[in-house]
Amino acid sequence: MVTDFNHLPVAASPSWRACTLIGSIPRSYLIRLRYSNGSVSWIGTAYDDNQCVVTTNGAFHTMSYIGDAVSAAYNTRRWPSLNPTDQCDPGRGRTGQDRQMVPKGAIGLTVCKLSATAPRKKTYGEDVAKEISAKIVSRPTEKEEGSCPAGATPSIRLIFRYSQGPPAGVTVWTKGCGIDNRFLRSEVPPALMAELSDLLD
Repeated sequence: MVTDFNHLPVAASPSWRACTLIGSIPRSYLIRLRYSNGSVSWIGTAYDDNQCVVTTNGAFHTMSYIGDAVSAAYNTRRWPSLNPTDQCDPGRGRTGQDRQMVPKGAIGLTVCKLSATAPRKKTYGEDVAKEISAKIVSRPTEKEEGSCPAGATPSIRLIFRYSQGPPAGVTVWTKGCGIDNRFLRSEVPPALMAELSDLLD
């Protein structure tokens, strides 16, 4: 559990994020962690159908939703893995994504075509993961503010895998909307867009 918590991105939700309005009653959880030196730390979170929940230890906070996992652990006394089973699922985010489009250390890459009618995916090893992440990271970024034009849809998702902890997802959008990782966005020049598309061939 502590390993999973330490891999969550320490950042607030983007200001443009809209919470759903599902009628539900949130259930709050307070987690007490004891250490061998006698010290104690606390983490607060909640289970909420809308998933608009801040998880915090008082000094750091994240909007990556873990209420479902905490609720399951409370009921079963077992901590579930936070890593997604779907290779095209970006998961709950990875620490560092608020500062860099792709955090360092990726050992693999899955490229997914996001299509309801003809989805595809291809998996690559560490060399390709490092090459593509370097090209993405070299692009200037800005804070993600949900500024995609009307009608833009996700087209390709890049899932960077690591030896430990969750993946880091980057989404490529249509209509010239560029790429984002839910915290940062960047423009994609035509040459890079063509290279990313070629990874599916």
